[in-house]
Amino acid sequence: MIKKLTKINKQQLDQILDIWLNSNIEAHNFISRNYWLNNYDFVKNTLPKADIYVFYQNSEIIGFLGLDKSYIAGIFVKKKARNNGVGRELLDKVKKEKNELILSVYEKNQKAVRFYKQNGFVFKSKYTENETQQVAYELLWKGTND
Repeated sequence: MIKKLTKINKQQLDQILDIWLNSNIEAHNFISRNYWLNNYDFVKNTLPKADIYVFYQNSEIIGFLGLDKSYIAGIFVKKKARNNGVGRELLDKVKKEKNELILSVYEKNQKAVRFYKQNGFVFKSKYTENETQQVAYELLWKGTND
């Protein structure tokens, strides 16, 4: 079940941050673990300001999508629940609410690049991220409701 959180309680925030941290470390082995650990507090403070869509399985959060206006800050799914359509369902949910979505993804995260392209995102630009010195793509999705 997908639910848009209107207010995040401490337990939800802790679950979401745990998924965020572990997913980033697992998916981005080309970036130092310390980078993610050093950004933990920043994310903890900014996450509640975004629109958060959570995927519940029973009463456990197993995935979430963070959205700032039309920018997808990320889709994160617990390792045990990956490749089961959780990310796609979260993405489909926000596609119903927006006419356009934009996101950034690291070039070396080829699994994520493939996922977004399979879900209708197209290449917009390529840049080198200042903090990590990693090449990233900006991808765009446009709905048919224009």
